[in-house]
Amino acid sequence: MRKHLDIPGWVLKARRHAGLSQEELAAKLILTMGSERGYTKANMSHWEKGRHSPNIEQVLAIADITRYPLPFPSSTTSTDPLLAEAVMILAQLDQSVRLKALELLKVFTASHEQQEESHPSMKSRQAAA
Repeated sequence: MRKHLDIPGWVLKARRHAGLSQEELAAKLILTMGSERGYTKANMSHWEKGRHSPNIEQVLAIADITRYPLPFPSSTTSTDPLLAEAVMILAQLDQSVRLKALELLKVFTASHEQQEESHPSMKSRQAAA
């Protein structure tokens, strides 16, 4: 059974790993993300306490700033932000809900593959796009 993804704990560990205060991490995020909005000591505290969660871009920036490993498998997700975001969303769900979501994804994938097989021109149009 896979453990629930602990984003608040990860943010805290990443910040401490880098020897940064909440205020220092917020300042580095301002520089990295190019915006002051949402990057304060209070925001860092809220992320660490689970009151709010960073989005995938913010998680990737924190990992880069702190040089702390990502909180999910990173071989593919580090090069595909959409996959990384999907992993984060799924990992935050309860096990039973995660299993239902996985089943829905399998049904969708099978349906999509059947459509491509019955309409070969769809594949060539998608490849051209």
